[in-house]
Amino acid sequence: MSEATFDWWVTLAGALHFAQLPSMRIASRRLGWDVQLQQLGVFGRQLAILFGAGIMVCVLGLGLVVVSSHAQLLREFSGRALCVFLAFFWLKRGAIQWLLLGATWPSSLRWMHWGLSVLYPAMGGLYAWGAASALL
Repeated sequence: MSEATFDWWVTLAGALHFAQLPSMRIASRRLGWDVQLQQLGVFGRQLAILFGAGIMVCVLGLGLVVVSSHAQLLREFSGRALCVFLAFFWLKRGAIQWLLLGATWPSSLRWMHWGLSVLYPAMGGLYAWGAASALL
């Protein structure tokens, strides 16, 4: 495959960052996170919102960086390093989803667990494949 093909595989991985948005909203509604947040004290609620928003901004921001700079990403050391980091991050996240969180998901949302169990390793694999291809 050509170098440009691997650029697009990495771009697909970056675009998949945004595929998590619907699941975040569905999980929030179906799991009653708003009600649970109200049960926390003011500081705990603010901290939970801050952490959740920070994670979302990082995930979406990294996806935007990858999608917007795919043409240069695999040609520079820092871009390849970012892809290696994201490969490890999403593969680790997929392992956590699969091995640790699966048993705790409500049966009504089991489909979401399986979807995320596929999404995260797919993203990690695409990043790993893109980074490895740039080294060959």
